[in-house]
Amino acid sequence: MSSVVIPGLVKESAPESTEVPKCRLQHLPCRVQHRGPAQVNVYFTPLVEETAPGVLEGQFRGRPLDGSTVTLPAGYTGVVAKTTETDADTKYEATELFRRYTRWNWDRKPSPNDAAARLQDWLDVAEAIHSISDDEKDN
Repeated sequence: MSSVVIPGLVKESAPESTEVPKCRLQHLPCRVQHRGPAQVNVYFTPLVEETAPGVLEGQFRGRPLDGSTVTLPAGYTGVVAKTTETDADTKYEATELFRRYTRWNWDRKPSPNDAAARLQDWLDVAEAIHSISDDEKDN
């Protein structure tokens, strides 16, 4: 069995002091052997510059990166979760929330064909599948 806990969003069970902080999320095309907070503002953000409206350039470990900022659609909030597993349960606890993130590529300019951009298409598909049309409401 799995459970999802998002403190601050479940008002009846969570005191105000457990509100989940907002974060500035970076999606990098690599695997970093580290789990936990990083000093992104100190080591990464100062190297990022906006070369044109919506077009970002940066570097990570000497590799050039091209990026753009993606804003989630209205009504959606991203969640960074910490996983805790026990014998009987897997618990996902929200540690941070985000409404936008920066996606990076090292081998090409960001485009609608990127995996991160195609993820946005699935939100539209899910919305279409789970929405109720006016005809169905009348029945």
